[in-house]
Amino acid sequence: MGLFAIGDLHFGHSVNKPMDVFGKEWKNHVERIIQNWQALVSEQDTVLIPGDISWGMREGEAKADLMAIDCLPGKKILLEGNHDYWWKSTAKLSRQYPEMIFLKNSCAQVGQLFVCGTRGWTCPNSYLFTEQDRKIYEREQIRLRLSLESAMAKGAEEILLMMHFPPSERQERSIRFSGDYP
Repeated sequence: MGLFAIGDLHFGHSVNKPMDVFGKEWKNHVERIIQNWQALVSEQDTVLIPGDISWGMREGEAKADLMAIDCLPGKKILLEGNHDYWWKSTAKLSRQYPEMIFLKNSCAQVGQLFVCGTRGWTCPNSYLFTEQDRKIYEREQIRLRLSLESAMAKGAEEILLMMHFPPSERQERSIRFSGDYP
């Protein structure tokens, strides 16, 4: 059983928003992701998808993207990203796609490992952080706590934390390495 992770899929089967506007390396990105996924992932594997799954704005626009992911091999655990505006009801998504796990305020078990997570947000120590960000940041802290408490209530001894926004600063400081590092 393998564990894979891939975020920012930005599939757009039902919307006209091609990723190649960001550079030629994005040409046919959906087809390349699907082809590589099928070559690398087996049905016994688990794939973590930490957000920005579809460019669709509404659930109907994301449906083709979710169906494409659902058809791929492996167990899929999805987390909402900041561009996943279509994600309104986790319970409804879970009913529509019972083979995929939509993680929100909860956890998912993979063998002895419990996967917890939340979208996260820009951290207060970032130069980008504003007072408007505070409400979202604090809500994401609550969601993370609920996810971790869910795992602990199930007796989790090993927890893997999945986030869309990494909890790090963006101070744009110069970083110097010593020794053998470039």
